[in-house]
Amino acid sequence: MDYKGAIECFEKSLQVNPKSGSAHLELACLYDKNESDPAAAIYHFERYLKFQQNAGNADVIRQRILACKQDLARSVFAGLETQALQNEFEKLRIENQRLREELEKFKSYYDTKRGGVMPENTLVTPRVMLSTNYNFGNQASTQRSGPSVNTDSTSVHNNAGHAATSSVTRSSINDSARSYSVKAGDTPSSIARQYGIKVEVLLAANPRIDERKLRVGQLLKIPAP
Repeated sequence: MDYKGAIECFEKSLQVNPKSGSAHLELACLYDKNESDPAAAIYHFERYLKFQQNAGNADVIRQRILACKQDLARSVFAGLETQALQNEFEKLRIENQRLREELEKFKSYYDTKRGGVMPENTLVTPRVMLSTNYNFGNQASTQRSGPSVNTDSTSVHNNAGHAATSSVTRSSINDSARSYSVKAGDTPSSIARQYGIKVEVLLAANPRIDERKLRVGQLLKIPAP
């Protein structure tokens, strides 16, 4: 069962007699069945047929040569396919890494935006409410379901991609309050000055607004001075 030792012995015998067909056949069988070396098996099978031209087992030997060639081809193509798959996996790994980095950038950007601080050199286009004319009806209806929207008398203008002002018809919520639609650049201070009231009074009348994040088109209650 010492196959490697047998191979060494038959190789030495070929050094003495290179045309020994029987030595070539023994080596071919050893390389084919025991060493899984189809290239070496093909070589010795062919040398056997060359030196034993009238061998009775020639057809069997040719079949073994064909089988060894097929095994050799499969091993070669398997190596090529493996390398191709490795290349594809490497490309996918690089692309996946790039997408992960972009995702982290977007997450960082939106986390910063939700925190109220915008990154430098970030262009933000304010949103504009389209076609809004509010009809509040009676006070009881307003408290239950909020303002109703009437789109009959609103004009909205857009100049070169910048949000323009929205004309909103003011209607009284009650005897002592008015409404105001926030425009681009408005702040609670500027709105309070416009109506001659204090900022604290304006914020008290609008407890749900965020004074740091007024939205264009947002409707504010303006209490009487």
